[in-house]
Amino acid sequence: MNLPLGQSVSVLQTHETGLIALHKPDGIMSHPNDTRANPKALLTCAYDLEHERYYWHGGEFFLLHRLDSPTSGVILGCTDFALARAVKAAFVNNQIQKTYRALVFGSPPSKKETWQDRLEKSGANSIHVRGQANAVTEMRLLQTTRLEDGIFSQLELKPKTGKTHQLRVQCATRGIPIIGDATYGEFAWNRAFARLTKQKRLFLHALEVFVNLEWKGQRLEFYASSPLPAEFTF
Repeated sequence: MNLPLGQSVSVLQTHETGLIALHKPDGIMSHPNDTRANPKALLTCAYDLEHERYYWHGGEFFLLHRLDSPTSGVILGCTDFALARAVKAAFVNNQIQKTYRALVFGSPPSKKETWQDRLEKSGANSIHVRGQANAVTEMRLLQTTRLEDGIFSQLELKPKTGKTHQLRVQCATRGIPIIGDATYGEFAWNRAFARLTKQKRLFLHALEVFVNLEWKGQRLEFYASSPLPAEFTF
Protein backbone atom coordinates (compact mmCIF):
# COMPACT_ATOMS: atom_id res chain seq x y z
CA MET A 1 0.00 0.00 0.00
CA ASN A 2 1.26 3.45 -0.94
CA LEU A 3 0.54 5.63 2.07
CA PRO A 4 0.21 9.39 1.49
CA LEU A 5 2.97 10.14 3.99
CA GLY A 6 3.36 13.53 5.57
CA GLN A 7 6.53 15.61 5.45
CA SER A 8 9.59 13.52 6.43
CA VAL A 9 7.33 10.70 7.70
CA SER A 10 8.69 7.26 6.79
CA VAL A 11 7.71 3.60 7.11
CA LEU A 12 9.76 1.75 9.73
CA GLN A 13 8.19 -1.71 9.77
CA THR A 14 5.21 -3.59 8.35
CA HIS A 15 3.48 -6.86 9.21
CA GLU A 16 1.38 -9.24 7.14
CA THR A 17 -1.62 -8.58 9.40
CA GLY A 18 -1.69 -4.93 8.31
CA LEU A 19 0.23 -3.42 11.23
CA ILE A 20 2.45 -0.54 10.16
CA ALA A 21 5.00 1.41 12.19
CA LEU A 22 5.83 4.92 11.01
CA HIS A 23 8.50 7.38 12.05
CA LYS A 24 6.89 10.68 13.06
CA PRO A 25 9.24 13.69 13.08
CA ASP A 26 8.87 16.35 15.75
CA GLY A 27 6.39 19.05 14.72
CA ILE A 28 4.14 16.62 12.82
CA MET A 29 0.65 15.98 14.22
CA SER A 30 -0.53 12.42 14.83
CA HIS A 31 -3.79 13.46 13.19
CA PRO A 32 -5.54 16.67 12.06
CA ASN A 33 -7.86 18.41 14.49
CA ASP A 34 -10.74 18.16 12.02
CA THR A 35 -11.72 16.01 9.04
CA ARG A 36 -9.76 17.96 6.47
CA ALA A 37 -6.33 16.96 5.20
CA ASN A 38 -3.47 18.82 6.87
CA PRO A 39 0.06 19.06 5.40
CA LYS A 40 1.50 18.97 8.94
CA ALA A 41 -0.21 15.68 9.80
CA LEU A 42 1.09 12.11 9.73
CA LEU A 43 -0.72 11.41 6.45
CA THR A 44 -1.78 14.03 3.95
CA CYS A 45 -5.37 12.92 3.43
CA ALA A 46 -8.78 13.20 5.08
CA TYR A 47 -9.24 12.02 8.67
CA ASP A 48 -12.28 10.41 10.29
CA LEU A 49 -12.38 11.67 13.89
CA GLU A 50 -15.04 9.20 14.99
CA HIS A 51 -13.24 6.06 13.81
CA GLU A 52 -9.71 7.47 14.21
CA ARG A 53 -8.71 6.63 10.67
CA TYR A 54 -7.13 8.29 7.70
CA TYR A 55 -8.76 7.51 4.38
CA TRP A 56 -8.14 8.19 0.72
CA HIS A 57 -9.12 6.71 -2.61
CA GLY A 58 -8.10 3.07 -2.39
CA GLY A 59 -7.02 2.90 1.24
CA GLU A 60 -7.49 3.56 4.93
CA PHE A 61 -5.13 3.70 7.89
CA PHE A 62 -6.38 3.30 11.47
CA LEU A 63 -4.37 5.28 14.01
CA LEU A 64 -3.66 3.07 17.06
CA HIS A 65 -2.26 5.65 19.49
CA ARG A 66 -0.94 9.20 19.48
CA LEU A 67 2.25 11.11 20.03
CA ASP A 68 2.25 14.79 20.94
CA SER A 69 3.13 16.99 17.99
CA PRO A 70 6.56 17.98 19.40
CA THR A 71 7.45 14.33 20.22
CA SER A 72 9.26 12.31 17.56
CA GLY A 73 9.52 8.57 17.04
CA VAL A 74 7.51 5.39 16.46
CA ILE A 75 3.77 5.58 15.93
CA LEU A 76 1.55 2.64 15.02
CA GLY A 77 -1.37 2.20 12.66
CA CYS A 78 -2.97 -0.60 10.69
CA THR A 79 -5.16 -1.27 7.69
CA ASP A 80 -7.57 -3.71 9.39
CA PHE A 81 -10.48 -2.40 11.48
CA ALA A 82 -10.79 -5.49 13.69
CA LEU A 83 -7.07 -5.55 14.39
CA ALA A 84 -7.17 -1.85 15.20
CA ARG A 85 -9.78 -2.53 17.89
CA ALA A 86 -7.65 -5.33 19.37
CA VAL A 87 -4.47 -3.28 19.48
CA LYS A 88 -6.23 -0.24 20.92
CA ALA A 89 -7.65 -2.45 23.67
CA ALA A 90 -4.13 -3.70 24.37
CA PHE A 91 -2.96 -0.09 24.69
CA VAL A 92 -5.79 0.67 27.12
CA ASN A 93 -4.87 -2.40 29.17
CA ASN A 94 -1.19 -1.39 29.16
CA GLN A 95 -0.16 -4.51 27.23
CA ILE A 96 1.98 -2.65 24.69
CA GLN A 97 5.60 -2.06 25.66
CA LYS A 98 6.86 1.42 24.83
CA THR A 99 10.33 2.87 25.37
CA TYR A 100 11.18 6.57 25.17
CA ARG A 101 14.34 8.61 25.40
CA ALA A 102 14.34 12.04 26.98
CA LEU A 103 16.92 14.74 27.60
CA VAL A 104 16.23 16.60 30.85
CA PHE A 105 17.70 19.45 32.81
CA GLY A 106 19.52 18.19 35.89
CA SER A 107 19.75 14.58 36.99
CA PRO A 108 17.52 12.20 38.98
CA PRO A 109 18.79 11.16 42.45
CA SER A 110 18.94 7.46 41.52
CA LYS A 111 19.96 5.52 38.42
CA LYS A 112 16.72 3.55 38.45
CA GLU A 113 13.31 4.57 39.80
CA THR A 114 9.67 3.65 39.39
CA TRP A 115 7.62 6.80 39.24
CA GLN A 116 4.05 6.58 40.53
CA ASP A 117 1.83 9.64 40.43
CA ARG A 118 -1.75 10.81 40.28
CA LEU A 119 -2.41 12.83 37.12
CA GLU A 120 -5.68 14.48 36.21
CA LYS A 121 -6.76 16.32 33.07
CA SER A 122 -6.96 20.10 33.19
CA GLY A 123 -8.23 21.29 29.84
CA ALA A 124 -5.87 19.94 27.20
CA ASN A 125 -3.10 19.35 29.73
CA SER A 126 -2.50 17.25 32.84
CA ILE A 127 -1.67 18.24 36.40
CA HIS A 128 -0.06 16.36 39.27
CA VAL A 129 -2.38 15.94 42.26
CA ARG A 130 -2.47 13.97 45.48
CA GLY A 131 -4.17 10.60 45.50
CA GLN A 132 -3.83 7.02 44.39
CA ALA A 133 -1.34 6.64 41.57
CA ASN A 134 -2.74 6.22 38.07
CA ALA A 135 0.47 7.06 36.14
CA VAL A 136 3.43 4.69 36.39
CA THR A 137 6.76 4.95 34.58
CA GLU A 138 10.04 3.06 34.89
CA MET A 139 13.02 5.42 34.64
CA ARG A 140 16.67 4.53 33.99
CA LEU A 141 19.46 7.11 33.93
CA LEU A 142 21.65 6.53 30.87
CA GLN A 143 24.05 9.45 30.83
CA THR A 144 24.77 12.76 32.52
CA THR A 145 26.60 15.53 30.68
CA ARG A 146 27.89 18.87 31.93
CA LEU A 147 27.74 21.73 29.46
CA GLU A 148 28.40 25.44 29.85
CA ASP A 149 25.03 26.21 31.43
CA GLY A 150 24.58 23.17 33.65
CA ILE A 151 23.93 19.44 33.86
CA PHE A 152 21.81 17.53 31.37
CA SER A 153 20.80 13.88 31.53
CA GLN A 154 19.53 11.31 29.07
CA LEU A 155 16.82 9.05 30.45
CA GLU A 156 15.17 5.85 29.31
CA LEU A 157 11.48 6.03 30.15
CA LYS A 158 9.08 3.09 29.97
CA PRO A 159 5.49 4.19 30.69
CA LYS A 160 3.26 1.48 32.11
CA THR A 161 0.17 3.65 31.78
CA GLY A 162 -0.96 6.13 29.15
CA LYS A 163 -2.04 9.40 30.71
CA THR A 164 -2.01 12.67 28.78
CA HIS A 165 1.53 14.15 28.72
CA GLN A 166 2.49 11.57 31.35
CA LEU A 167 6.26 11.59 30.83
CA ARG A 168 6.45 15.36 30.51
CA VAL A 169 4.51 15.96 33.73
CA GLN A 170 6.35 13.28 35.71
CA CYS A 171 9.74 14.71 34.74
CA ALA A 172 8.69 18.28 35.53
CA THR A 173 7.21 17.23 38.88
CA ARG A 174 10.60 15.83 39.92
CA GLY A 175 12.49 18.99 39.03
CA ILE A 176 14.07 17.49 35.91
CA PRO A 177 11.90 18.95 33.12
CA ILE A 178 12.35 17.70 29.58
CA ILE A 179 14.43 20.10 27.55
CA GLY A 180 12.33 22.15 25.15
CA ASP A 181 9.02 21.49 26.89
CA ALA A 182 6.99 24.62 26.17
CA THR A 183 4.12 23.60 28.47
CA TYR A 184 5.63 22.03 31.60
CA GLY A 185 9.29 23.03 31.26
CA GLU A 186 11.53 25.83 32.44
CA PHE A 187 11.25 28.46 29.74
CA ALA A 188 14.40 30.43 30.58
CA TRP A 189 16.44 27.21 30.65
CA ASN A 190 14.93 26.22 27.30
CA ARG A 191 15.99 29.52 25.74
CA ALA A 192 19.51 29.24 27.16
CA PHE A 193 19.84 25.66 25.89
CA ALA A 194 18.65 26.67 22.42
CA ARG A 195 21.21 29.50 22.29
CA LEU A 196 23.99 27.16 23.39
CA THR A 197 23.23 24.18 21.14
CA LYS A 198 21.29 25.80 18.27
CA GLN A 199 18.66 23.10 18.85
CA LYS A 200 15.04 23.99 19.51
CA ARG A 201 12.63 21.08 19.99
CA LEU A 202 11.05 18.94 22.69
CA PHE A 203 13.73 16.36 23.51
CA LEU A 204 11.37 13.41 23.84
CA HIS A 205 11.58 10.51 21.40
CA ALA A 206 9.48 7.34 21.13
CA LEU A 207 12.32 4.89 20.55
CA GLU A 208 10.65 1.46 20.52
CA VAL A 209 7.24 -0.22 20.52
CA PHE A 210 6.61 -3.93 21.05
CA VAL A 211 3.19 -5.51 20.41
CA ASN A 212 2.53 -9.00 21.78
CA LEU A 213 -1.06 -10.20 21.73
CA GLU A 214 -3.36 -13.03 20.73
CA TRP A 215 -4.85 -12.52 17.26
CA LYS A 216 -7.05 -15.01 15.43
CA GLY A 217 -5.81 -17.88 17.57
CA GLN A 218 -2.14 -17.11 17.07
CA ARG A 219 0.50 -15.03 18.82
CA LEU A 220 1.13 -11.72 17.06
CA GLU A 221 4.48 -10.14 17.84
CA PHE A 222 5.52 -6.89 16.22
CA TYR A 223 8.55 -4.77 17.08
CA ALA A 224 9.57 -1.42 15.64
CA SER A 225 12.20 1.14 16.53
CA SER A 226 13.01 4.65 15.37
CA PRO A 227 16.70 5.68 15.53
CA LEU A 228 17.56 8.25 18.16
CA PRO A 229 17.88 11.68 16.50
CA ALA A 230 21.44 12.99 16.27
CA GLU A 231 20.61 16.05 18.37
CA PHE A 232 20.09 13.82 21.44
CA THR A 233 23.82 13.02 21.54
CA PHE A 234 26.42 15.42 22.90
